[in-house]
Amino acid sequence: MQAIIQKLKHGPALQSLAIMKMRGITLVVKFALTLFITRYLGLEAMGLFGLITAATIMIPVFVGMGMMHTLVRDAVTQDLNNVTQSILGHTVYLLCVYILVLFAGLAVGYITDQMQISIICVTLVLSEHLNNNFFQLLISRSRPFSANILHFLRSAAWAIGFMGIAFFIPELRTMEALLFSWIIGGVVALLYFFAVTRHWPWFTVGLPEGKFVPWVIELSKKAHFLFLNGLANTTHQYADRYIITLFLGLEMTGIYVFFWQISSALANLLRSGVLQIARPKLVRASHDKDPAYASIFFSTLKQAVFSAIGLSIIAGIAVYFLIPYLNKPQIMEWYPLIWTVLAAFVIKMAFEVLDLVLFSQHKDVLLLAASAIMVVTSITMNFVLTPLFGLWGVAIALMVTVSLGVTIRYIAARKLIYIFQGDK
Repeated sequence: MQAIIQKLKHGPALQSLAIMKMRGITLVVKFALTLFITRYLGLEAMGLFGLITAATIMIPVFVGMGMMHTLVRDAVTQDLNNVTQSILGHTVYLLCVYILVLFAGLAVGYITDQMQISIICVTLVLSEHLNNNFFQLLISRSRPFSANILHFLRSAAWAIGFMGIAFFIPELRTMEALLFSWIIGGVVALLYFFAVTRHWPWFTVGLPEGKFVPWVIELSKKAHFLFLNGLANTTHQYADRYIITLFLGLEMTGIYVFFWQISSALANLLRSGVLQIARPKLVRASHDKDPAYASIFFSTLKQAVFSAIGLSIIAGIAVYFLIPYLNKPQIMEWYPLIWTVLAAFVIKMAFEVLDLVLFSQHKDVLLLAASAIMVVTSITMNFVLTPLFGLWGVAIALMVTVSLGVTIRYIAARKLIYIFQGDK
Protein backbone atom coordinates (compact mmCIF):
# COMPACT_ATOMS: atom_id res chain seq x y z
CA MET A 1 0.00 0.00 0.00
CA GLN A 2 2.81 2.39 0.90
CA ALA A 3 4.46 1.68 -2.46
CA ILE A 4 1.24 2.51 -4.29
CA ILE A 5 0.92 5.82 -2.43
CA GLN A 6 4.52 6.72 -3.25
CA LYS A 7 3.91 6.00 -6.94
CA LEU A 8 0.84 8.21 -6.88
CA LYS A 9 2.77 11.03 -5.22
CA HIS A 10 5.63 10.98 -7.67
CA GLY A 11 3.97 9.88 -10.91
CA PRO A 12 2.25 12.87 -12.55
CA ALA A 13 -0.03 10.75 -14.76
CA LEU A 14 -1.12 8.45 -11.93
CA GLN A 15 -1.51 11.42 -9.61
CA SER A 16 -3.77 13.27 -12.05
CA LEU A 17 -5.86 10.14 -12.57
CA ALA A 18 -6.22 9.61 -8.82
CA ILE A 19 -7.21 13.26 -8.30
CA MET A 20 -9.81 13.03 -11.05
CA LYS A 21 -11.30 9.91 -9.44
CA MET A 22 -11.46 11.59 -6.04
CA ARG A 23 -13.16 14.66 -7.50
CA GLY A 24 -15.62 12.50 -9.40
CA ILE A 25 -16.50 10.48 -6.31
CA THR A 26 -16.86 13.67 -4.25
CA LEU A 27 -19.24 15.12 -6.85
CA VAL A 28 -21.39 11.98 -6.83
CA VAL A 29 -21.42 11.88 -3.03
CA LYS A 30 -22.51 15.52 -2.77
CA PHE A 31 -25.36 14.81 -5.20
CA ALA A 32 -26.30 11.73 -3.20
CA LEU A 33 -26.22 13.61 0.12
CA THR A 34 -28.51 16.31 -1.27
CA LEU A 35 -30.97 13.64 -2.43
CA PHE A 36 -30.67 11.72 0.85
CA ILE A 37 -31.40 14.74 3.05
CA THR A 38 -34.34 15.78 0.90
CA ARG A 39 -35.81 12.27 0.74
CA TYR A 40 -35.31 11.09 4.32
CA LEU A 41 -34.96 14.24 6.44
CA GLY A 42 -37.32 16.52 4.50
CA LEU A 43 -37.26 19.90 2.80
CA GLU A 44 -37.13 21.85 6.05
CA ALA A 45 -34.03 19.87 7.04
CA MET A 46 -32.57 20.65 3.62
CA GLY A 47 -33.21 24.32 4.27
CA LEU A 48 -31.62 24.12 7.72
CA PHE A 49 -28.63 22.26 6.26
CA GLY A 50 -28.24 25.08 3.74
CA LEU A 51 -28.26 27.70 6.49
CA ILE A 52 -25.68 25.77 8.54
CA THR A 53 -23.51 25.26 5.44
CA ALA A 54 -23.63 29.00 4.81
CA ALA A 55 -22.58 29.63 8.41
CA THR A 56 -19.54 27.33 8.03
CA ILE A 57 -18.42 29.57 5.17
CA MET A 58 -19.45 33.03 6.36
CA ILE A 59 -18.20 32.81 9.96
CA PRO A 60 -14.64 31.76 8.95
CA VAL A 61 -14.51 34.67 6.52
CA PHE A 62 -15.45 37.06 9.33
CA VAL A 63 -13.11 35.73 12.03
CA GLY A 64 -10.25 34.95 9.62
CA MET A 65 -10.09 38.61 8.54
CA GLY A 66 -8.62 37.70 5.15
CA MET A 67 -5.24 36.86 6.67
CA MET A 68 -5.06 33.36 5.21
CA HIS A 69 -5.46 34.72 1.67
CA THR A 70 -2.32 36.78 2.18
CA LEU A 71 -0.43 33.89 3.79
CA VAL A 72 -1.20 31.34 1.06
CA ARG A 73 -0.33 33.87 -1.65
CA ASP A 74 3.04 34.46 0.03
CA ALA A 75 3.48 30.70 0.61
CA VAL A 76 3.93 30.12 -3.12
CA THR A 77 7.37 31.77 -3.09
CA GLN A 78 8.47 31.61 0.58
CA ASP A 79 10.78 29.01 2.14
CA LEU A 80 9.23 26.29 4.30
CA ASN A 81 10.41 27.76 7.64
CA ASN A 82 8.69 31.10 7.01
CA VAL A 83 5.54 29.40 5.75
CA THR A 84 5.33 27.09 8.77
CA GLN A 85 5.92 29.94 11.21
CA SER A 86 3.20 32.11 9.65
CA ILE A 87 0.64 29.28 9.48
CA LEU A 88 1.39 28.30 13.07
CA GLY A 89 0.87 31.89 14.22
CA HIS A 90 -2.39 32.23 12.32
CA THR A 91 -3.69 28.91 13.69
CA VAL A 92 -2.96 30.01 17.26
CA TYR A 93 -4.85 33.24 16.55
CA LEU A 94 -7.85 31.26 15.25
CA LEU A 95 -7.97 28.98 18.28
CA CYS A 96 -8.05 32.03 20.55
CA VAL A 97 -10.86 33.63 18.54
CA TYR A 98 -12.92 30.46 18.48
CA ILE A 99 -12.91 30.38 22.28
CA LEU A 100 -14.95 33.61 22.03
CA VAL A 101 -17.10 32.07 19.30
CA LEU A 102 -17.77 29.09 21.59
CA PHE A 103 -19.00 31.38 24.37
CA ALA A 104 -21.27 33.11 21.87
CA GLY A 105 -22.57 29.73 20.72
CA LEU A 106 -23.22 28.64 24.30
CA ALA A 107 -25.18 31.83 24.89
CA VAL A 108 -27.29 31.22 21.79
CA GLY A 109 -27.81 27.60 22.79
CA TYR A 110 -28.94 28.63 26.27
CA ILE A 111 -31.37 31.24 24.95
CA THR A 112 -32.87 28.93 22.29
CA ASP A 113 -32.69 25.79 24.45
CA GLN A 114 -30.58 24.16 21.70
CA MET A 115 -27.29 23.73 23.55
CA GLN A 116 -26.26 20.48 21.82
CA ILE A 117 -26.78 21.75 18.27
CA SER A 118 -25.01 25.04 19.14
CA ILE A 119 -21.88 23.24 20.40
CA ILE A 120 -21.92 20.95 17.36
CA CYS A 121 -22.19 23.93 14.99
CA VAL A 122 -19.31 25.84 16.61
CA THR A 123 -17.11 22.73 16.48
CA LEU A 124 -18.07 22.16 12.85
CA VAL A 125 -17.28 25.75 11.85
CA LEU A 126 -13.83 25.54 13.46
CA SER A 127 -13.13 22.21 11.76
CA GLU A 128 -14.16 23.54 8.36
CA HIS A 129 -12.16 26.72 8.85
CA LEU A 130 -8.93 24.89 9.67
CA ASN A 131 -9.39 22.33 6.92
CA ASN A 132 -10.06 24.98 4.31
CA ASN A 133 -6.93 26.87 5.40
CA PHE A 134 -4.79 23.74 5.16
CA PHE A 135 -6.28 22.77 1.82
CA GLN A 136 -5.33 26.17 0.37
CA LEU A 137 -1.88 25.89 1.92
CA LEU A 138 -1.18 22.50 0.31
CA ILE A 139 -2.33 23.86 -3.06
CA SER A 140 -0.01 26.87 -2.71
CA ARG A 141 2.87 24.54 -1.88
CA SER A 142 2.14 22.62 -5.12
CA ARG A 143 0.84 19.49 -3.40
CA PRO A 144 -2.49 18.97 -5.19
CA PHE A 145 -2.64 15.23 -4.50
CA SER A 146 -2.41 15.66 -0.72
CA ALA A 147 -4.78 18.62 -0.87
CA ASN A 148 -7.40 16.59 -2.70
CA ILE A 149 -7.16 13.69 -0.25
CA LEU A 150 -7.82 16.18 2.54
CA HIS A 151 -10.73 17.62 0.55
CA PHE A 152 -12.16 14.15 -0.01
CA LEU A 153 -12.00 13.29 3.68
CA ARG A 154 -13.75 16.50 4.79
CA SER A 155 -16.29 16.60 1.94
CA ALA A 156 -17.18 13.05 0.90
CA ALA A 157 -15.85 10.25 3.12
CA TRP A 158 -17.95 11.21 6.15
CA ALA A 159 -21.10 11.57 3.99
CA ILE A 160 -20.64 8.04 2.60
CA GLY A 161 -20.45 6.70 6.14
CA PHE A 162 -23.43 8.74 7.36
CA MET A 163 -25.72 7.76 4.48
CA GLY A 164 -24.72 4.10 4.70
CA ILE A 165 -25.44 3.86 8.42
CA ALA A 166 -28.54 6.10 8.43
CA PHE A 167 -30.09 4.16 5.56
CA PHE A 168 -30.18 1.02 7.70
CA ILE A 169 -30.76 2.78 11.04
CA PRO A 170 -33.65 5.27 10.57
CA GLU A 171 -33.14 6.67 14.09
CA LEU A 172 -29.92 8.30 12.86
CA ARG A 173 -31.68 10.28 10.15
CA THR A 174 -31.36 13.47 12.18
CA MET A 175 -29.57 16.75 11.69
CA GLU A 176 -27.49 16.14 14.85
CA ALA A 177 -26.23 12.79 13.51
CA LEU A 178 -25.42 14.34 10.14
CA LEU A 179 -23.47 17.22 11.65
CA PHE A 180 -21.60 14.93 14.05
CA SER A 181 -20.57 12.74 11.11
CA TRP A 182 -19.36 15.87 9.32
CA ILE A 183 -17.23 16.79 12.33
CA ILE A 184 -15.68 13.30 12.40
CA GLY A 185 -14.73 13.72 8.73
CA GLY A 186 -13.15 17.08 9.54
CA VAL A 187 -11.11 15.67 12.43
CA VAL A 188 -9.83 12.82 10.25
CA ALA A 189 -8.86 15.37 7.57
CA LEU A 190 -6.94 17.44 10.14
CA LEU A 191 -5.06 14.34 11.33
CA TYR A 192 -4.19 13.58 7.72
CA PHE A 193 -2.85 17.10 7.16
CA PHE A 194 -0.49 16.90 10.13
CA ALA A 195 0.58 13.43 9.02
CA VAL A 196 1.62 14.62 5.54
CA THR A 197 3.34 17.73 6.96
CA ARG A 198 5.05 15.93 9.84
CA HIS A 199 8.46 16.84 8.39
CA TRP A 200 7.59 20.55 8.54
CA PRO A 201 9.32 22.43 11.38
CA TRP A 202 6.16 22.83 13.50
CA PHE A 203 8.02 22.43 16.81
CA THR A 204 11.20 24.33 15.99
CA VAL A 205 10.22 27.59 14.25
CA GLY A 206 8.09 29.00 17.07
CA LEU A 207 5.60 31.81 16.64
CA PRO A 208 6.37 34.78 14.34
CA GLU A 209 9.22 36.94 15.57
CA GLY A 210 8.41 39.85 17.85
CA LYS A 211 5.26 40.18 19.90
CA PHE A 212 2.44 37.94 18.72
CA VAL A 213 -0.39 40.49 18.94
CA PRO A 214 1.43 43.17 16.89
CA TRP A 215 2.16 40.49 14.27
CA VAL A 216 -1.54 39.64 14.03
CA ILE A 217 -2.48 43.31 13.77
CA GLU A 218 0.10 43.95 11.07
CA LEU A 219 -1.04 40.90 9.09
CA SER A 220 -4.70 41.93 9.38
CA LYS A 221 -3.83 45.41 8.10
CA LYS A 222 -2.03 43.87 5.15
CA ALA A 223 -5.06 41.68 4.40
CA HIS A 224 -7.86 44.15 5.11
CA PHE A 225 -8.86 44.57 1.46
CA LEU A 226 -8.92 40.80 0.96
CA PHE A 227 -10.94 40.48 4.18
CA LEU A 228 -13.55 42.97 3.06
CA ASN A 229 -13.63 41.34 -0.39
CA GLY A 230 -14.15 37.89 1.13
CA LEU A 231 -16.87 39.24 3.41
CA ALA A 232 -18.69 40.87 0.49
CA ASN A 233 -18.19 37.86 -1.76
CA THR A 234 -19.62 35.34 0.69
CA THR A 235 -22.46 37.65 1.69
CA HIS A 236 -23.73 38.02 -1.87
CA GLN A 237 -23.53 34.24 -2.32
CA TYR A 238 -25.24 33.11 0.88
CA ALA A 239 -27.45 35.97 2.11
CA ASP A 240 -30.26 34.98 -0.27
CA ARG A 241 -31.16 31.81 1.65
CA TYR A 242 -31.62 33.80 4.86
CA ILE A 243 -33.83 36.27 2.99
CA ILE A 244 -35.85 33.37 1.56
CA THR A 245 -36.31 31.97 5.07
CA LEU A 246 -37.43 35.40 6.28
CA PHE A 247 -40.08 35.92 3.58
CA LEU A 248 -41.01 32.42 2.35
CA GLY A 249 -40.20 29.99 5.17
CA LEU A 250 -37.82 27.09 5.71
CA GLU A 251 -39.50 24.71 3.24
CA MET A 252 -39.04 27.10 0.31
CA THR A 253 -35.47 27.63 1.48
CA GLY A 254 -35.07 23.86 1.27
CA ILE A 255 -36.28 23.82 -2.35
CA TYR A 256 -33.86 26.58 -3.31
CA VAL A 257 -30.96 25.00 -1.39
CA PHE A 258 -31.70 21.66 -3.10
CA PHE A 259 -31.00 23.21 -6.51
CA TRP A 260 -28.20 25.40 -5.19
CA GLN A 261 -26.42 22.40 -3.61
CA ILE A 262 -26.19 20.79 -7.04
CA SER A 263 -24.54 23.84 -8.58
CA SER A 264 -22.34 24.16 -5.48
CA ALA A 265 -21.12 20.57 -5.87
CA LEU A 266 -20.19 21.31 -9.49
CA ALA A 267 -18.49 24.57 -8.49
CA ASN A 268 -16.44 22.84 -5.77
CA LEU A 269 -15.35 20.24 -8.31
CA LEU A 270 -14.04 22.91 -10.68
CA ARG A 271 -12.53 25.01 -7.91
CA SER A 272 -10.49 22.12 -6.56
CA GLY A 273 -9.76 20.65 -9.97
CA VAL A 274 -9.09 23.77 -12.04
CA LEU A 275 -9.01 27.08 -10.16
CA GLN A 276 -7.05 26.00 -7.08
CA ILE A 277 -4.40 24.38 -9.25
CA ALA A 278 -4.17 27.42 -11.55
CA ARG A 279 -3.87 29.91 -8.68
CA PRO A 280 -0.26 29.19 -7.63
CA LYS A 281 0.73 29.04 -11.32
CA LEU A 282 -0.65 32.54 -11.91
CA VAL A 283 0.84 33.87 -8.66
CA ARG A 284 4.24 32.48 -9.61
CA ALA A 285 3.96 33.75 -13.20
CA SER A 286 3.04 37.20 -11.90
CA HIS A 287 5.93 37.15 -9.43
CA ASP A 288 8.37 36.15 -12.20
CA LYS A 289 6.75 38.46 -14.79
CA ASP A 290 6.44 35.42 -17.04
CA PRO A 291 5.04 36.13 -20.58
CA ALA A 292 3.21 32.77 -20.29
CA TYR A 293 0.83 34.43 -17.80
CA ALA A 294 -1.81 35.13 -20.45
CA SER A 295 -1.75 31.60 -21.84
CA ILE A 296 -2.17 30.16 -18.32
CA PHE A 297 -5.17 32.43 -17.81
CA PHE A 298 -6.91 31.58 -21.09
CA SER A 299 -6.27 27.88 -20.64
CA THR A 300 -7.85 28.04 -17.17
CA LEU A 301 -10.79 30.10 -18.43
CA LYS A 302 -11.58 27.68 -21.26
CA GLN A 303 -11.28 24.64 -19.03
CA ALA A 304 -13.48 26.15 -16.31
CA VAL A 305 -16.24 27.52 -18.54
CA PHE A 306 -16.56 24.60 -20.95
CA SER A 307 -16.44 22.11 -18.08
CA ALA A 308 -19.13 24.13 -16.29
CA ILE A 309 -21.38 24.07 -19.36
CA GLY A 310 -20.99 20.32 -19.88
CA LEU A 311 -21.51 19.46 -16.22
CA SER A 312 -24.56 21.75 -16.02
CA ILE A 313 -26.29 20.03 -18.93
CA ILE A 314 -25.63 16.58 -17.46
CA ALA A 315 -26.72 17.62 -13.96
CA GLY A 316 -29.88 19.39 -15.13
CA ILE A 317 -31.07 16.36 -17.09
CA ALA A 318 -30.11 13.90 -14.32
CA VAL A 319 -32.03 15.85 -11.69
CA TYR A 320 -35.19 15.74 -13.80
CA PHE A 321 -35.20 11.96 -13.69
CA LEU A 322 -34.19 11.74 -10.02
CA ILE A 323 -36.78 14.11 -8.54
CA PRO A 324 -39.73 11.64 -8.77
CA TYR A 325 -37.88 9.23 -6.44
CA LEU A 326 -37.73 11.88 -3.69
CA ASN A 327 -41.50 11.86 -3.07
CA LYS A 328 -41.39 15.66 -2.91
CA PRO A 329 -43.74 16.99 -5.65
CA GLN A 330 -42.96 20.59 -4.62
CA ILE A 331 -39.49 20.23 -6.08
CA MET A 332 -40.79 19.18 -9.50
CA GLU A 333 -43.03 22.24 -9.52
CA TRP A 334 -39.90 24.37 -9.29
CA TYR A 335 -37.72 22.23 -11.58
CA PRO A 336 -37.21 25.00 -14.25
CA LEU A 337 -35.45 27.00 -11.53
CA ILE A 338 -32.44 24.69 -11.70
CA TRP A 339 -31.54 25.90 -15.19
CA THR A 340 -31.31 29.48 -13.93
CA VAL A 341 -29.14 28.37 -11.02
CA LEU A 342 -26.89 26.37 -13.37
CA ALA A 343 -26.62 29.27 -15.83
CA ALA A 344 -25.52 31.49 -12.95
CA PHE A 345 -22.97 28.84 -12.00
CA VAL A 346 -21.39 28.94 -15.48
CA ILE A 347 -21.12 32.74 -15.36
CA LYS A 348 -19.70 32.57 -11.86
CA MET A 349 -16.94 30.23 -12.97
CA ALA A 350 -15.89 32.83 -15.54
CA PHE A 351 -15.65 35.64 -13.01
CA GLU A 352 -13.83 33.44 -10.50
CA VAL A 353 -11.12 32.87 -13.12
CA LEU A 354 -10.97 36.65 -13.64
CA ASP A 355 -10.64 36.97 -9.85
CA LEU A 356 -7.42 34.95 -10.10
CA VAL A 357 -5.92 37.66 -12.31
CA LEU A 358 -6.66 40.37 -9.75
CA PHE A 359 -5.57 38.15 -6.84
CA SER A 360 -2.29 37.05 -8.41
CA GLN A 361 -1.33 40.65 -9.17
CA HIS A 362 -2.28 41.96 -5.72
CA LYS A 363 -5.13 44.12 -7.05
CA ASP A 364 -7.01 43.73 -3.80
CA VAL A 365 -8.79 47.07 -4.01
CA LEU A 366 -10.29 46.13 -7.39
CA LEU A 367 -11.42 42.78 -5.97
CA LEU A 368 -13.10 44.58 -3.08
CA ALA A 369 -14.82 47.14 -5.33
CA ALA A 370 -16.25 44.41 -7.59
CA SER A 371 -17.52 42.35 -4.66
CA ALA A 372 -18.99 45.38 -2.87
CA ILE A 373 -21.07 46.28 -5.91
CA MET A 374 -22.29 42.69 -6.15
CA VAL A 375 -23.30 42.40 -2.49
CA VAL A 376 -25.29 45.64 -2.59
CA THR A 377 -27.00 44.54 -5.80
CA SER A 378 -27.76 41.03 -4.51
CA ILE A 379 -29.19 42.03 -1.14
CA THR A 380 -31.22 44.92 -2.54
CA MET A 381 -32.74 42.87 -5.37
CA ASN A 382 -33.49 39.89 -3.09
CA PHE A 383 -35.27 42.06 -0.55
CA VAL A 384 -37.34 43.68 -3.31
CA LEU A 385 -38.02 40.71 -5.61
CA THR A 386 -38.40 37.79 -3.18
CA PRO A 387 -41.64 39.04 -1.56
CA LEU A 388 -43.04 39.89 -5.02
CA PHE A 389 -42.04 36.86 -7.12
CA GLY A 390 -40.96 34.20 -4.64
CA LEU A 391 -38.10 31.95 -5.75
CA TRP A 392 -38.22 33.41 -9.25
CA GLY A 393 -37.36 36.76 -7.70
CA VAL A 394 -34.33 35.10 -6.10
CA ALA A 395 -33.37 33.62 -9.49
CA ILE A 396 -33.62 37.02 -11.21
CA ALA A 397 -31.48 38.61 -8.50
CA LEU A 398 -28.91 35.82 -8.87
CA MET A 399 -28.60 36.18 -12.64
CA VAL A 400 -28.35 39.97 -12.53
CA THR A 401 -25.73 39.83 -9.77
CA VAL A 402 -23.41 37.31 -11.44
CA SER A 403 -23.77 39.00 -14.85
CA LEU A 404 -22.83 42.32 -13.30
CA GLY A 405 -19.96 40.62 -11.47
CA VAL A 406 -18.38 39.10 -14.56
CA THR A 407 -18.72 42.38 -16.46
CA ILE A 408 -17.00 44.41 -13.74
CA ARG A 409 -14.22 41.87 -13.37
CA TYR A 410 -13.59 41.72 -17.11
CA ILE A 411 -13.27 45.51 -17.28
CA ALA A 412 -10.86 45.48 -14.33
CA ALA A 413 -8.73 42.55 -15.53
CA ARG A 414 -8.63 42.80 -19.33
CA LYS A 415 -5.40 44.82 -19.51
CA LEU A 416 -3.75 42.97 -16.66
CA ILE A 417 -3.99 39.69 -18.56
CA TYR A 418 -1.39 40.89 -21.07
CA ILE A 419 0.68 43.00 -18.68
CA PHE A 420 3.77 40.80 -19.01
CA GLN A 421 3.71 40.77 -22.81
CA GLY A 422 5.52 43.85 -24.07
CA ASP A 423 3.89 43.81 -27.47
CA LYS A 424 0.34 43.98 -26.10
